[in-house]
Amino acid sequence: MAEPAQSRKGPWTHRVLVHFFTVCLTVLIYWLLGFLMDDIRTWPGPDFATIETQLLDPRTVEQSKDLAVKMEETQRQIKDEGERQRILRESTQSSQETMRQLMEIQRLGLQKDVTPTAEEQKALADAETLFLTNQRRSQEINEKVATLDEQLRELQAQSRGAEVKLQAGRVEVQREFDLQMQRHDLKMAFISLAALSPFLALAAWLFFKHRTSLYSPMIYAYGLAVLLKIAAVMH
Repeated sequence: MAEPAQSRKGPWTHRVLVHFFTVCLTVLIYWLLGFLMDDIRTWPGPDFATIETQLLDPRTVEQSKDLAVKMEETQRQIKDEGERQRILRESTQSSQETMRQLMEIQRLGLQKDVTPTAEEQKALADAETLFLTNQRRSQEINEKVATLDEQLRELQAQSRGAEVKLQAGRVEVQREFDLQMQRHDLKMAFISLAALSPFLALAAWLFFKHRTSLYSPMIYAYGLAVLLKIAAVMH
């Protein structure tokens, strides 16, 4: 009685290479399918700014923007007035120093019975006039800065009130955005699975028809790559 025939196997090095290239083919097919999934994932989802426009009170939004512009302008004016105050302070110090020097010159002259010249008297009078003018302008700037500070505090208080209203509205905006994003993700997953279904059907057909053929390693590689990609999409 004849012994049953045994399937002949190639050298172990060939078998190792076959397994190695099967794994490489699996990775390559998985990578190629990833390009298709990447194209699907680029489809635009919900836009946060659009949802904000739809759900937030437009009057409160406009008020917040207007207050921000006014606060910026008021802060700019305060900064400008501060710069003017700095320049005026330097001018006041200079005129004060000039007055001190002229008065010292006149004092020394009077001690020596020397009458101040008309030019010296005029210079001292001009220095005094400039000093007094600077003092008056400095007071005016201080009053203006105080008024601007008060206006800025009022604007900031109004801005905080508007921001409280907007913050309450943004909670609803965030909730709606999360809901739409969840729907978008589910839609993309469904489309991705639908795009992969022909590849899965082809893998099943190849497996049942040719799993014992010479090309079975390639069939296994293809089927495994498709299954892995479907598992990744479902995850």
